[in-house]
Amino acid sequence: MGLSQNASSYRKSRRLLKWVCLGLAGIIITGGLVIIFLNSGTTRIESAVVARGYDDATGATGAGTTFTPQDNPLHCVVSLVRASKGTIVRMSWFAVEAGDLRNYKLLEREVDIKSNESAVDAFLELQHPWPTGSYKIDIYLDGHLEQTLFFNIAEPVRTGLKAYFVQSM
Repeated sequence: MGLSQNASSYRKSRRLLKWVCLGLAGIIITGGLVIIFLNSGTTRIESAVVARGYDDATGATGAGTTFTPQDNPLHCVVSLVRASKGTIVRMSWFAVEAGDLRNYKLLEREVDIKSNESAVDAFLELQHPWPTGSYKIDIYLDGHLEQTLFFNIAEPVRTGLKAYFVQSM
């Protein structure tokens, strides 16, 4: 093999190596952009429920849309996606039509996310049983209304079989 053939072969090898390196760099950069794309974006609500309880390990317990006057306190549990520090979650509880109350704000709770929290629990405990009727919770993220949960409070109905059920309104 002559000197010119070695030089030609060497140049081809370098070009091939350059294209392989550029190709790998493109994959790494592209992969990095995909990861950034998948993990970026604004915080959003994945799910929200009204529940009888909340536990850090298991989440909402006794979730539903109809409760008894004795289900006190009630919890609003919001699961977030891409929650970031500084996100503000506000929950406004209203009696839509319950007892003597019409469109009456019962409570407003605001939580400032301090770390990578993915669940927020706000509860409302009344000093007396809940008046029967309809209620709602407006959930805001950074000042924007994102979701409204509706629920009812109804008296349990005795069936005569030593069992009770809550009649939906």
